[in-house]
Amino acid sequence: MNRLYRRLKEALGRRDRVALAELVRSHPEAHGGCERRAIPVKMIAAAGLDLLEAAFEAGLSPDADYAPVNLQTFFQTAAADGDVATVALCIKYGVDLERRNSHGETALGYACGWGQLPVVKLLVEAGANVNAVEHDQEDDCRNTALDCCTRHPDIETFLRSVGAKRFHELEDIL
Repeated sequence: MNRLYRRLKEALGRRDRVALAELVRSHPEAHGGCERRAIPVKMIAAAGLDLLEAAFEAGLSPDADYAPVNLQTFFQTAAADGDVATVALCIKYGVDLERRNSHGETALGYACGWGQLPVVKLLVEAGANVNAVEHDQEDDCRNTALDCCTRHPDIETFLRSVGAKRFHELEDIL
């Protein structure tokens, strides 16, 4: 894998979309999400959105990232940062909108918690579940995206307009 990373860094350094696409196509074993051998989506994104799109076009999944503890997926980081262009690109190439990290959190929850209304709207328009329950197994904490936006009334208003509920409101239904 060291050779692959070296070649990847070289292609990114040259901004060589063709070489990058060839690396992605020729190493399908490195497309897996959250595996130490996964092609680092974050590294490609740092080199430019055009290179990230070339990698996605070549077959790399926007869910193929690696974090040792999986505290935040690549997509969750983009959502929390308010990076509308990266979030939209990931959606275009089939990111799992409901993918969880090791604490049960979703990208929508991150966008809400960090006050990223444009990303929240984009995720909801793309089909993110506004009433998905985030459940952290470690502390048994449960919440929804609406529970994550208490400091952001504009997001709360938007989520309420599309039928979002707090966890305790869902609990009454469940």
